[in-house]
Amino acid sequence: MKTLTILPLAALAGVFLFTPQTLNAQSSVFDTNNIISDFELVDYNSMSQAAIQRFLESHGSYLSNHSFVDYAGVVRPASEIIYNTAQQYSINPKLILTMLQKEQSLIENRSPSQHALDWATGYALCDSCSSSDPNLQDFIGVGRQIDYLGKIMRKYYENPFLYNFQPGKQTIVDLFYSITPRNQATANLYNYTPHYSGNFNFWKIWNRYWSRSYPDGTLLTSPNTSTVYLIQFGRKRPIVSYLVLLSRFDTSKIITVEQPDLDQFEDGPEIRFANYALLRNENGDIFLTVDDSL
Repeated sequence: MKTLTILPLAALAGVFLFTPQTLNAQSSVFDTNNIISDFELVDYNSMSQAAIQRFLESHGSYLSNHSFVDYAGVVRPASEIIYNTAQQYSINPKLILTMLQKEQSLIENRSPSQHALDWATGYALCDSCSSSDPNLQDFIGVGRQIDYLGKIMRKYYENPFLYNFQPGKQTIVDLFYSITPRNQATANLYNYTPHYSGNFNFWKIWNRYWSRSYPDGTLLTSPNTSTVYLIQFGRKRPIVSYLVLLSRFDTSKIITVEQPDLDQFEDGPEIRFANYALLRNENGDIFLTVDDSL
C-alpha cells in the first residue's frame, strides 16, 4: 500500500510552541518597560473582520450592531472600520479593541454616551483639552477616532526619534515613575498615553482579552458549543463526531474556554475521518487514514 505523508501533527507541535505568537510580553506582573511586544503591535492579520465582529458580539458591545462613518465618509459596521484600519496601517486590531475599552469602555458598554462615541479612542483629547474646543471637532466620531489611532501608532513605529518615548531612553512620568521602554511597542503606548495608570489599565485589559495562548495540538471547546476543536497552524479545526474524536485524541486533554478565547482562531478544515478508516477514491484505490496521513 502506498503511503502519502502529510506533515504529521507530532512533528510540528514542538515548532509552534515557540512562535512569536506565544513568546510575548504577557505576564502576571506589570512590567512598565515591556507592556506588549513589537510583534503584538504590528500583527495586523491577528483577526479577520468576522473574528472582530464575533468578539464585539461576545462582549455585548454597542459597537457590535451599529455602523459609523469612517474616515472616508462611508458608513460601515464598526468591525469593518476596525479591520480596515488594522490593514491600512499594519497595526494589530487587538490593540485597537483594547484601546476602545481602555479609553471609553466601548467593548463592554451596551449603551455608551455620545461623548464616549465621539472620543472613542481618546485621540487628540489631552489632559488639559476641552472636548468642546472648535479645533478638535474634526477628530470626533468612532470612524475618525479609530483611523487616527491606527495612523499615529504607525507614525510612532516608523519615526521613533520624533517622539518623546523611545526604546532605551529613560523618561519620568507622573513625577516619579522612571520609564525606559525595551521595545517600540511600549514606547508607542507611552507616547499615546504618557501616564503609569493609563498604561497599567491597557495592560490589564490586554491580558484579560488576549493573554491565553494555545499552541498547536491543543483541544478546545466552550460552554456555547458541543464541538471540540483541534488548534493547528493557528486555526481551529472542528472534529465532526465523537467517534472521530475518540479514535484520534485523548479526551482528558480537552480544555473548556470562554467563547471569545475560541473565537480568536480562524476556522480551519474539518477533521472528518477516524483513525484507521478505509477510504476509497473514484479509481477504486483504498487508503488507510492515520492522523492526517493516507
